[in-house]
Amino acid sequence: SLEGKLRIGLAEQTILISLAQSIVMKDPAYQELSQAKRTEELTEASDIVKSVY
Repeated sequence: SLEGKLRIGLAEQTILISLAQSIVMKDPAYQELSQAKRTEELTEASDIVKSVY
């Protein structure tokens, strides 16, 4: 189960990155960004979530 994987750390990084990316992609302004800016936003969000967690 997801809970079990998180408990032993197998999927932790994947889940955190996915969570961060989904938050960024939900913003309607995301679609209007250039590809470079999208990548930058996704990377920044992933770094923030990982540092907080």
